[in-house]
Amino acid sequence: MADDLKPEPGTVRHVVLDLRGLTFMDAQGAHELVKQADFARENHHNFAVVKGREDIQRVLELTAAERRLVLVDEPEDLAPPQALHADAQP
Repeated sequence: MADDLKPEPGTVRHVVLDLRGLTFMDAQGAHELVKQADFARENHHNFAVVKGREDIQRVLELTAAERRLVLVDEPEDLAPPQALHADAQP
């Protein structure tokens, strides 16, 4: 999956992974989320995860993945960085 996030010069990608429809995740899935978040961070991408069901959140908690991810309740909770706002002051 990391190949899909390869950086292009001068670009910042915003990746939002929505877990609300996910019905199962194990420790390997949590590990992959952290791996992708680390890859995104290293390549100056933004990577956020929309929280899923309670049992999915429990896996993220038990594996400590939740401490390394940007987790939000709803996609609307994500605000673009200030530099992307048209009215942003330098």
